[in-house]
Amino acid sequence: TTIGKALSKSDEATKVAADVNAKIKAATDPAFKDVKVASAAKFGDAYGAYLPGDGRFDILGDLGFVNNPPIASLESNGFFATVPAEKISSIDADVTVIQPIGFTLEQTKSDKLISSLKVVKDGRAIFLDPESELYGAWGASSALSIPVVLDQLTPQLAEAVKKIG
Repeated sequence: TTIGKALSKSDEATKVAADVNAKIKAATDPAFKDVKVASAAKFGDAYGAYLPGDGRFDILGDLGFVNNPPIASLESNGFFATVPAEKISSIDADVTVIQPIGFTLEQTKSDKLISSLKVVKDGRAIFLDPESELYGAWGASSALSIPVVLDQLTPQLAEAVKKIG
């Protein structure tokens, strides 16, 4: 809506926002409600978790998921919290979405700390392939990319939620 105002296209922006909100509502599954989630990243020698206020977490929150409680105790920098190696279990949620930055999908999956997590061992982790359309849409978090995230990620989230024991 802010971009719409800036471009003197408020009516169009309002319609796009309403359409996206309707798609989010349609994609919401009651099984997602209050399921603990982590939206995580691996970059360089570090790990992190996206927080409420960042689109990579907010879409999960809009679908009914809640941030994994241990993430709240991490040092944050606005939209992102650093996950030290000794606190990697902070991202071991009911479901974890993992975004590699500067790594291939295979390198990320074989990371010793990430692969040690129960969420990964139990098949409840969703690894985003940096070569995929979903990866780009996930990072963009825009009105035009959210429908791609909903179409491609929501079925994976539903499968992961079914595996919660």
